[in-house]
Amino acid sequence: MEGLTYEQLAEINDSLEEYLFKQPLQGSEPFAPTYKKDPRHFRQLIRLLISFKRDLMKVFNGMYADRWNLINYHTIPQGHVLMDETADYSQYYNDYYWNQYQAQLAQTIEQNKKKSYDLGILGLLLLLKIPTLHTSADIEEQLLKQSQLSAQLMMDVTKKRIAKQIQTSLSLGEDRTAFEKRIKDVLQNQYRGRITAQYEGVQSYLDAQRNVANDGGYTRKTWTGSQSNGAEICGQVIGNTVPIGSNFANGLDGPLAHIGCLCSLEYS
Repeated sequence: MEGLTYEQLAEINDSLEEYLFKQPLQGSEPFAPTYKKDPRHFRQLIRLLISFKRDLMKVFNGMYADRWNLINYHTIPQGHVLMDETADYSQYYNDYYWNQYQAQLAQTIEQNKKKSYDLGILGLLLLLKIPTLHTSADIEEQLLKQSQLSAQLMMDVTKKRIAKQIQTSLSLGEDRTAFEKRIKDVLQNQYRGRITAQYEGVQSYLDAQRNVANDGGYTRKTWTGSQSNGAEICGQVIGNTVPIGSNFANGLDGPLAHIGCLCSLEYS
């Protein structure tokens, strides 16, 4: 890579990211054919999801750089101390910094969900050729609440994972360097950024299409997915059609059915 310009490196990175996003996550599945009906639009969706992932990783990387403000390392007892899962780890966290990053994370998720929502509207309009006024501005409050909830849940999970690493580190009597490696594995986890971007971005995209179909007076919906999809919750309903206001046989009103789900709906 030596001697390459920044622009060339950025282009290589973009190509790698696009390739990686075409590969399924663990427990994931290929994009349903409906996403790919307009190849140009599908590429826009892929680029949006990649951008979403990068924005999330900026927040996670910032948290890692600020780790000793987030985690009060000096209050963690050193040596072979085993603490059970019910132990109170709150004393090891600085809530001021956690709240700051939670707000930043919520804002990042909201901004990208808005882009995904508007792209979802455009995507279905290309297929249905109907007008709509249902933009992200119309549901701004709903997107904000969804983003704040997602950010809170992510922070809660992050704290629990760090607490588990504290417990493990203490039980092994590790030094600060070893403990820092554990924190890095939690905060700078690329998989975590990618799976969040994919789930939040695609769900917002599908929510927009659901609203467009309702605005357009469509009355039926068909669950679509890759024929190779063997996931029980999706596989049992692929190809099934129900009234637009009804649930499918799996009890859901539509995708996404699970983490890694890339099914879609077709309206008629």
